[in-house]
Amino acid sequence: SADYSPLSGTVVILTGSSTATITVVPVDDGIPESNETVIASLSIDAAYIIGAPASDTVSIIDVTSFAIDVTPTTGLITSEAGATDTFTVVLTAQPTADVTIGISSDDTSEGMVVPDVLTFTSSNWNSAQTVTVVGQDDVLVDGDIAYNIITAAAVSVDSNYTGMASNDVSVSNRDDETLTTVSIVAIDSIASESGLGEGYGRFEITRTGGTTPITVNYSLSGTATVGVDYQT
Repeated sequence: SADYSPLSGTVVILTGSSTATITVVPVDDGIPESNETVIASLSIDAAYIIGAPASDTVSIIDVTSFAIDVTPTTGLITSEAGATDTFTVVLTAQPTADVTIGISSDDTSEGMVVPDVLTFTSSNWNSAQTVTVVGQDDVLVDGDIAYNIITAAAVSVDSNYTGMASNDVSVSNRDDETLTTVSIVAIDSIASESGLGEGYGRFEITRTGGTTPITVNYSLSGTATVGVDYQT
């Protein structure tokens, strides 16, 4: 049965004055239903007497609860290099009509979801559906960025589920840019008007990290006047 699982068979052997136990273990089938009964009745060889009572009843109480289970809700990691992570969504009880749940990212520049809509029916309600979170790239040296995957309120004509909220999922998107620095140093810090000895003054601009071409602007100032006291 979908409602209980007997832990013994339908025959017991009694020797002398003795007792045997038939154990009935309820099964949580996730289907909302009325409380039900299991009736045990005796039948024996005609040479023996069945005493009273010859049957008795165990009641199975329905404890079905309606909820949307999202697992896990924390600890997901994606990366700007395209690394993905996943979580699952499943219903805890059978609906009487389709239940749809929208899935979205609160920062699509850091992560996107596939699929963006989940549909649960009376047939697949207890099969967990997987959502994949895909990290998105940018050209910023911005470090690891936290964002969230939002699970929208359920939409259904089943009053047990319509409007039901569920947990959002927190994700971290790992940065893949290398920190780029630019510096300037006077490698010949003394210049002479005679052009002798110290010769020209020179500055060297150095970049470290990164591969994307960048434009570096510079300016010259000081007490010397360009075009009068020096040329570049």
